[in-house]
Amino acid sequence: MDSSVPGGVLYVPADNAWIYRYTADGSFLGSWAVPEAIRHVAVAPAPRRDVFGVGRDTVYRWAPTGSLVTSWSAEGGGGSYSLCGLDVGADGVVYVTRASEPAFVKYYTPRGAFLGSFPYTGTYAHDVAVTDDGRRAYVIEVGWVRYFDRVETTVAPASLGKVKALFR
Repeated sequence: MDSSVPGGVLYVPADNAWIYRYTADGSFLGSWAVPEAIRHVAVAPAPRRDVFGVGRDTVYRWAPTGSLVTSWSAEGGGGSYSLCGLDVGADGVVYVTRASEPAFVKYYTPRGAFLGSFPYTGTYAHDVAVTDDGRRAYVIEVGWVRYFDRVETTVAPASLGKVKALFR
């Protein structure tokens, strides 16, 4: 189970397929049902502060009060709870890990467009944490912490509008 506190709100996923909201001092704010048990949650930076969660093979994005914004498959299939970790960078990029083989670390726009993956060769990518500038991701696995530098892609000025549309 994982939780997140940006903006003073704590989001806690529960095995009974609910996400609970609390203030930082523990006052209950509400909850919402989710389609499946959620392994980890992460909150996007201000101003939206959307809540992202990972289920078996799906990444979900909700508004802070629980309305589903979008969801997408992180592809890779395989056993139950193959997606395991998640983080959202300050730039809004969503990082996802897959715990079972073949393990991976992929990253997406907030709307689910695939941006890339790290050349991960480990066997169990349990979780991921991204630096504030979004340039480095730390991947936690059993007995190890590995880090990867994100490769920046060059965007031509003519395609910048298309790229901005992916992040809305």
